[in-house]
Amino acid sequence: MEPLNPADAELLDLPTYYPDFSHHFRDTTFWKLERTQTSAEPSNPSWVAFNHGNWEESLRLLGPWQDQLRSVHTKNTNNGVHTHRIRITEHPLTPYSQWELELLHRRWQVTGGIKIIEHTRFLVQRAETEHGTQLPDLNIMDNVMYQPIYDDNGVIDHVYKYTNPDTITPWRDLTTDLYRDGLDMGYYYNSHVMLLPPPNPGRSLPDNYLQQH
Repeated sequence: MEPLNPADAELLDLPTYYPDFSHHFRDTTFWKLERTQTSAEPSNPSWVAFNHGNWEESLRLLGPWQDQLRSVHTKNTNNGVHTHRIRITEHPLTPYSQWELELLHRRWQVTGGIKIIEHTRFLVQRAETEHGTQLPDLNIMDNVMYQPIYDDNGVIDHVYKYTNPDTITPWRDLTTDLYRDGLDMGYYYNSHVMLLPPPNPGRSLPDNYLQQH
């Protein structure tokens, strides 16, 4: 697996990335590969509550988020979008991973199509050995692939956009193989997440982080 080369990509700032993503997110099969274990999502109210150490409020806020997701999922389905996500985990789970798995479980209840694979599985180990480093996070569609890049606090900063099929195809193939080998979200959640004590978020971001950056 050849490492991705940013020289082969178009660098998108976030105001350019989001409408570009939406433009392509129609009548497509969408694959999402997630490998990052520590990240930050200051635009998500549930994450903000988690960031403040309020775990009960964080979980409560996932309810309204899930309700909104139902209408979004219906719209995506009507637009011919089929989504699949594979989340690579490490144990013990990081605080962020525990929060995100709560979110993904609720997403899975609405959309299905989410699996979990542990980083010790052979397919992950082989791919990362060939790649020479940890696998990237990727959003893959029929004719485009996006690689989000994060700042030092784990917040998405910019995105590399790849359009060459010779670059996209092997990464899509790897993602589908990992998905095929992954565990069902419901089984993984019940076995590894549901009974965990509340996580300690550790260092927190200021509430106005997005405005400052």
